[in-house]
Amino acid sequence: ALLVRGRLLGLNGRGRTVRQRAGLSIRELAEVLGVDVATLSRWERGEGRPRASGAERWVAACQAIERALDEPQ
Repeated sequence: ALLVRGRLLGLNGRGRTVRQRAGLSIRELAEVLGVDVATLSRWERGEGRPRASGAERWVAACQAIERALDEPQ
């Protein structure tokens, strides 16, 4: 993930969409990431930006979810 001018380029605003597509609640993903629900909500809305370690975990989780969703069943 790369933070440029406050935007996470590794997600390009897809975080909430990916989470919802996977059927995960914001609470479930926040627990996986080890952050507060309010924090993840701000990240998803673009109102806050994660520190580097949080950004890396968030992008990695979303990419893993996307890969799993794209795999043939």
